[in-house]
Amino acid sequence: MVSFKLVACILAFLLVGSIVAEARRSRCDKHEHFDRCGKPLSCQSSCEQIRGRMCHAACVPTCMCNGDRVRDRFNKCVRPHECRRVPHLF
Repeated sequence: MVSFKLVACILAFLLVGSIVAEARRSRCDKHEHFDRCGKPLSCQSSCEQIRGRMCHAACVPTCMCNGDRVRDRFNKCVRPHECRRVPHLF
């Protein structure tokens, strides 16, 4: 009996996960695409870290930047040369 409940819970979890992933797919912004096995936002390439960060996180269903675009400080996908330069104070 316990194993049936466990299997039912696992199936429900997987179903909810796929519904959430499908909902995210339709919400990708301009210059983004949906990836079922993408990098977490904190691991994606950004203006501050053009080559991305070292991450050992499992893949997640998320929106990823198209091509060579990177995330700016507002998490929008831009070309690297469009990254806003912050002047150094010293």
